[in-house]
Amino acid sequence: MSTGVSARTLLTSQDSQTVVKDVKFSAETLSETKRTFERNAAAVRETHSRLCEICRQVLAAYEQRLPGLGTLTSDPVFGLEIVEALGNRSPPIDIAVLGERSWPPEVSMGLALLLRRLGPPLTDWEQVARLIQKSKRFLMEEKELMMRLLDQVEFVAPNLCALTGKNFAVRVLAECGGLEALAKLPSDQLRLIGARDTYVFYGPRCLRGAIFQCSLLREILAGLENAGAVGSETNVRRIRCIARKIAN
Repeated sequence: MSTGVSARTLLTSQDSQTVVKDVKFSAETLSETKRTFERNAAAVRETHSRLCEICRQVLAAYEQRLPGLGTLTSDPVFGLEIVEALGNRSPPIDIAVLGERSWPPEVSMGLALLLRRLGPPLTDWEQVARLIQKSKRFLMEEKELMMRLLDQVEFVAPNLCALTGKNFAVRVLAECGGLEALAKLPSDQLRLIGARDTYVFYGPRCLRGAIFQCSLLREILAGLENAGAVGSETNVRRIRCIARKIAN
């Protein structure tokens, strides 16, 4: 007896069910990836906060030996590197002895001036050294979490990755604590994401947000310069003003 359903129809029905299951599985997988990404991004933000707290403790302790050190930078990595490089050696210490470093030029120049005030070795240096080692563990944990975010970010924020690149997208999302936190951020706060301030004794304090490291922004500024909107003699303040307008 014929069932009235051909093999072709049955095959098509089975294929449709398979496609539906695949789509449902993909949606569930993507949803789980997004939840994992949000958790990791929040963990990066928390780890970085702990790293900043350790940096404040280290700089506060080292201020006894080198007054004004805390004014050089708010970047915890730079601050901890400076203290570890100086160590507890007796003065005088020339900045050239510290070797090549990745610090911004204004930090190096400010440190060169500060070293003239360098006092005697700390009596509680061992405690400072333990804090530095603890900060390294947090820094390693932060890097591992950032690598996980880098593997997931194209699934979570494909448009942002296409616009700014994976590395920049991960940094911004990690600084905010996730995609949802970034979406809720007021537009006038975008330029302050990941801001790091540095200070030079003979110049103004400047905020360096993550947006200033975005390749897209650099391309826009280069295009403006080629068009004559930004001349080679244009000062940094003018460029920052343009960057803020683009961010807003």
